[in-house]
Amino acid sequence: MMNLKKKSTNKKILLSPTQLIGFLNCNYHRINYENGVKKKLPTFSVKTLFERGLKHERDYLKEIKKNKKKVVIIDSKPGKEEQAAKQTENAIKAGADLIYQGCLIKDNWIGKPDFLVKEKNKDGRYHYEVTDTKTSSRVKVGHIMQTSAYADFLTKYQDGIIGDKTNIVLKNFKKESFSTNETMSYFLLNKENYENFLKSKQKDKIKPIKCSYCVYCDYQEKCHDQWEKNESINLVASIKKSEIQLLEDNKITKIHQLSNLDKKKEIKGIGKHRLFKLIKQAELQVYKKKTGKNKIELFPVEPLRGFNRLPKKGNCDLYFDIEGAPDFVYENGLQYLFGLHYVENNEPQSKFFWAHGRDEEKKLIEDFLDFISNHFKKYPDSYIFHYDNYEERAVKDLTSLHKTKIKVVDDLLRLEKFVDLFKCVKESMQMSVESYSLKDIEEIYNFKRSGDVKTASESVDYYAEYIQTKDKKILDKIKKYNEEDLQSTMQLRNWLHKERPDNVGWFIPEKEEKEIEEKDWEKTGRELDEQINNSKIDKELKLLFQDIHQYHRRENRPEWWSFRGRRFKNTEELIEDPDCIGGLTMVGNPQPIKQSLLYKYKFPDQEYKIKKDQDVTNAQWIEFKKAYAGIIESVDAYKKILTISKGTGINKKTGEVKENLPSSLNIGPKKPLPPDKIETSIQNLIKEVISENKTNKYQAILDILTKKYPNIKSIKKGEPIIKSDEFEKEIPIIIENLDRSYMVLQGAPGTGKTWQIANAIIYLLKKGKRIAVSANSHKVIINILKAIEDAADDLSKAEKEGFNFKGLKQKGSLEDHIFNGKYITTQYIDHKGKTKYNGEKDFIKALKDKTHDLFAGTSRHLTKDFFDQKLDFLFIDEASQVSLADVVAAGKCAKNIILVGDQQQLGMPTKAVHPGETNKSALDFLIETDTISPDRGIFINTTRRLHPNINNFISNNFYDGRLKHHPDTEKRKIIFSKNEKIFNESGLYYFPMKHQNRSQLCEEEGSEILKLYDKFLSAKFVNEHGKKSDLNVDSILVISPYNVQVNYLKSILPKNSNIGTVDAFQGQQRPISIFSMATSEPENLSRNLEFFYSRNRLNVGISRAQCISIVLMNPKLFYFQCKKTSQIKLINTLIKLDTFKINNYTI
Repeated sequence: MMNLKKKSTNKKILLSPTQLIGFLNCNYHRINYENGVKKKLPTFSVKTLFERGLKHERDYLKEIKKNKKKVVIIDSKPGKEEQAAKQTENAIKAGADLIYQGCLIKDNWIGKPDFLVKEKNKDGRYHYEVTDTKTSSRVKVGHIMQTSAYADFLTKYQDGIIGDKTNIVLKNFKKESFSTNETMSYFLLNKENYENFLKSKQKDKIKPIKCSYCVYCDYQEKCHDQWEKNESINLVASIKKSEIQLLEDNKITKIHQLSNLDKKKEIKGIGKHRLFKLIKQAELQVYKKKTGKNKIELFPVEPLRGFNRLPKKGNCDLYFDIEGAPDFVYENGLQYLFGLHYVENNEPQSKFFWAHGRDEEKKLIEDFLDFISNHFKKYPDSYIFHYDNYEERAVKDLTSLHKTKIKVVDDLLRLEKFVDLFKCVKESMQMSVESYSLKDIEEIYNFKRSGDVKTASESVDYYAEYIQTKDKKILDKIKKYNEEDLQSTMQLRNWLHKERPDNVGWFIPEKEEKEIEEKDWEKTGRELDEQINNSKIDKELKLLFQDIHQYHRRENRPEWWSFRGRRFKNTEELIEDPDCIGGLTMVGNPQPIKQSLLYKYKFPDQEYKIKKDQDVTNAQWIEFKKAYAGIIESVDAYKKILTISKGTGINKKTGEVKENLPSSLNIGPKKPLPPDKIETSIQNLIKEVISENKTNKYQAILDILTKKYPNIKSIKKGEPIIKSDEFEKEIPIIIENLDRSYMVLQGAPGTGKTWQIANAIIYLLKKGKRIAVSANSHKVIINILKAIEDAADDLSKAEKEGFNFKGLKQKGSLEDHIFNGKYITTQYIDHKGKTKYNGEKDFIKALKDKTHDLFAGTSRHLTKDFFDQKLDFLFIDEASQVSLADVVAAGKCAKNIILVGDQQQLGMPTKAVHPGETNKSALDFLIETDTISPDRGIFINTTRRLHPNINNFISNNFYDGRLKHHPDTEKRKIIFSKNEKIFNESGLYYFPMKHQNRSQLCEEEGSEILKLYDKFLSAKFVNEHGKKSDLNVDSILVISPYNVQVNYLKSILPKNSNIGTVDAFQGQQRPISIFSMATSEPENLSRNLEFFYSRNRLNVGISRAQCISIVLMNPKLFYFQCKKTSQIKLINTLIKLDTFKINNYTI
């Protein structure tokens, strides 16, 4: 468990994993360490954690020794590291079964793993695996870095062999294992970076920079003192690390330099408005430094922001604050104190809700919300005031976690009862303070504290002591601290009321009368949970049913929160919101079309999801009933022009005249639809399953949920399902033989899964089976329907004899959701000659009269009662993008379910946090490794797209080495001129790019792609049949994570070039692909890490190419400090591209 910080053997300084972790958190951490700066003393919680760790380690030793014959315990005392390392080496050579507290020294590194356990390789040879014990309830990044370090050091002692995995034993001896193939590249890169840093002359010039790690750092006070001494810009409130670097690059290192900066000056990488705010903030802080007096400056008033968020004083307003314990104090964290303060009948009162365990935490949130509900019945004009979003988020999370009082919270949010005073402050003014935390701004409104507990971190320490001692006097101190926070919040609200400009009105919540739902869906959910609990089904299935039946309700909540929250955002914030298009400026006058007006708008570069035919709202709506903005008629991403049509005349519902759209506009999605129907459908299924007279009606769904082996006639459970590589022959027969069960078809890039689906469906239709086709989007459904039509047309004359089929497709909300093929249709011509769409009545009639054999639609369509078990087979394509709940909903329609897709490509979009395994897609739920097990499903193992020089990387990093290339792929090649120096005929290439402060648009990568086009357009392509042809613009796919980069590339590359995002090109292929990552370094990321570094997106991006795949990327992107263990796997895969690096190239 323990790691040496600094060891000296023969005066040689040894490095340790602990030092590396400190360096990764902050480079200056190492400088402080070398300078011998004193760390702050360990707190009570840290000491307690250390003691618990030792006990946990010893307890596990007792447990593991039971099954080990030869156990060696190493005596590793300080100053005796060389002897301990020798003892460890001897124990390894002697073949000990278990080595406890071993010591490993490799080069100038040292590590002390808790356990080295002897294991057998696949080839029968023995080696040692690292196992470390940790008292936390979950694995952390530092744990993996430590065990990876030990695995690396261990190679010295066992002939270079590195174990397949490392292990971490958590609380209750729960062991989690991590593949070294998925972690070691990340560790080794950072290890090398650390070593290079220590050798570098730049080390002596490095300065401390404010970063997110500061609040946790042992040297925080030392760095702050240095900033004070140097009058550093690090002291500027709310300044970001990237902004500090940009300012220092421009020779602005001191706070007074920033305060004196010309407000018209431009600094590349910092927006004008943002730079202006930084200058003003520096001015205020310099003013205070010179005069010793505080000062505030107000911003211009904006609708619904700043002071406009403040409601009028209620008859009995509430002030709210929470104290929580992190997971190193309490497993998975605990919200242990909710405090409320209010003044009732001129009497100040405080109320506290305590919880010292998980069950008590549920009671805490229930009691708290019951009190709030009753209070607002008594005082309906009152509000809940808090500072920053922690309190509101905690209430949302706790109600979701404990599945209680969800509707109460949703109604409070719809009534806009929570008022965040942090936003009121930050959006209305700047203050002469170094930080905008509540404690730091209290001097502005003259609030004084007197309690023993001064900070949030101290309250955590006190609570850790209470857990250990059960001394209730400690709780009194924490309560006093919480109460002072509450009183400070009240004083801040009162101060803001006094500072509020006279021309600012009071905030009035906007709601639609019907918006507060009358149906008590939460009560229905609780009653069903109770029925599930009392049923005789398995415990695991009970938990899954309880988590799954309100999945869509949970997904719906964040959409509502976002819809309401956007009205408070300014234009800049809406431009950053990918669900919106912000900063629209009207072009010309609106033109009449039918009974509407057509508006044309220009918009700035930004990421967006809005598309043609989509209903949109004014994102900054003031009145709910006037939020609707119209329908998107066109979006030109290249010209950045869109058109919106909006009706004129009288609104039939409200009786009011419809307003014209304004000249400046920000648009967002329409209000979300309630999930009542699909939720009720899933609940009815659950009731059927748990009833006493249950049948095997929904056996296929139950087989999926319980992860049973597929039930296939003639195949024993546990046997490999497919016997050969003749997939086109075997797959249809296997599916036909499903016996009220399910099948997984995993299709890697270029394996032809769409063709396999179509081939199987035609086979089944010819057998007289009735089929349903579904997916997460109409686009995917239509892709399958086209393949089915093609497969039907490709039948020979003899095969077509006596065979015909008809299909109906659901109508979606957009024009491109319509499909009209030879056999399958969305539209039809009625007896009067009018074009109509298939509606529910048409589907009901087709099912009853058996006039149609195939039905296509989303889960919300297929879950309708008239489909219930009417069909033989349901095919769900791209099941990696379909939730488990949606599979349950759609699965009601058929006796057998076929899940098709690849969880290694684009994954499931989700908006909410879901309990248990309901946060997974259907494929992620069933496939726990990179590929489906042969006895659980079918892995289509041959790619007809990827040349082996590309496929080797794809197969080894995404498909457990199981993806083979078809021999024909070796015949494809690109022929260049004889003097070509960079490219071979095929392969994967990584071009390290040099650029700075690029976020979504990168001109440097654009210039490089232009040069690549010049090279490729003079080359030739030889296909698998030996046919040679000139490469043209259609031979190349150019891919980027961002629409902004895509639009820029469209403006500079030849006309008709194939340029798009990863999502746009899934399923496509070309001889050459170019992947432009655009972003310079992690600090410049404009979207979350999981999106940018996604292994799935990298897989899709690279695997579009038949012959040559190129990745343009700044190598600084490798150096991201992971915050979550799942992120290590993402970065680790990306780092492996370094093997394919092209150095010193000139195109």
